[in-house]
Formats: sequence, structure tokens, C-alpha cells
Amino acid sequence: GKTAAFLLGETGQVEGAIEVAGLVLDENGKKELATNWAVKRLFEHALKVTEGIEDARWQAWALSEIAEELAKVGMVEQAMETAERIEDAWRQARALSGIAVGMAKARMFEKAIETAERIEDAWRRARALREITVEMAKAGMFEQAMETAERIEDARVRAEALSGIAVEMAKAGMVEKAKKVFEQATKIAERIGDALVRGEALGGIAVEMAKA
Repeated sequence: GKTAAFLLGETGQVEGAIEVAGLVLDENGKKELATNWAVKRLFEHALKVTEGIEDARWQAWALSEIAEELAKVGMVEQAMETAERIEDAWRQARALSGIAVGMAKARMFEKAIETAERIEDAWRRARALREITVEMAKAGMFEQAMETAERIEDARVRAEALSGIAVEMAKAGMVEKAKKVFEQATKIAERIGDALVRGEALGGIAVEMAKA
């Protein structure tokens, strides 16, 4: 039964596969089928499968992965619409984070920041903004990257973002500027109250400095 649904999907018999999926696949199987089609850019069919997923958590997982795949191919509006349909807050945060990073990699920085700012989960929002700053730095947009890093509330993640910017500065031959940004990152890390987190943050900066 499960094999039949996948085989029908592989041979392009989409309607048949969706029908069989509804009859024989469990929630995980439907999620896998939806994700499989999203990876193949059969987004309409992938979304159709999610309609048959009754368990809210499995449906949220499927929609999250479809949203990320949509973002990867530049279908930003559709990705955002799909993310909006996710009821699970954690999964929605993950989807928005993936969309934001995808936008940044496509150098759609303004939209990437807007999307990241919509993430309610503070940790995921910080991580998304860190990824965006690094992509900006790779594009040579160092001033904008520094400004974006300032938006990161989490001290450890802000220090990581600054270290990433400094590495890209060093690669671009801006050695003195890179040293100053590393110093800035170190000062932020040294002010972290939790000794374990502080140690990990400083260790991470040391690793990045070695790269530069």
C-alpha cells in the first residue's frame, strides 16, 4: 500500500497517488510523500497531500518543509502563505527561519530581515538574523551586516554573528577592521553571565579567529 502511493507519485500519476495515500498511508507516510513532492517542485500536489493529514503536528511538519522548499526556488510569496497556514508555533518559527535564510542566500536581504523579525521564538529569530548577517558580509555589505547584527538580542548569537562578519572582512583583506570586530565580539561574549555559555562563546570566537 505505502509502496503503491510512492510508485504512483514517482510515475507522475498524482491524483491516483493522493487517493492511495489517503487510504493506505499513516500520517508520517503522508508527510514524507508531501515532502518528496516538494523537493521535486510539485508544490501544488504536495500541498494537496497535506490537506489529508489529520494530525496537526504532522501537518505542521509537512507545511514547514514545503515552505522551505518554496523559498529555496525563490517562490517567496507562496512560501510565506504556506508558513502562515502552520498552526504549531515552533514549526512556523522553523519555517520562517528557513525562508529568511533562503532569501538571504538569494541576496533578498531586506525581505529576509522582515521575515526574520516575524519569528516569535527569540532563539530562532536570533539564529536567522545571524545567518543573514553572514550572507550580507559574504556579499561585501559589511556596514549593513554590522547594523543587522545589532538587532540580535541574544548576546552569544550576536557575538557569533560579529565573528562571522570579521572572517569575511579578513578574507576581503580588511585585516585591521576584522581585528576590531573580533574584539567587539569578544567583549560581548565576556559579559555573558552564564559561565558555560560564556566559555562556549569565547571558544567559538577563537575558532573563527583561526579561520581568519
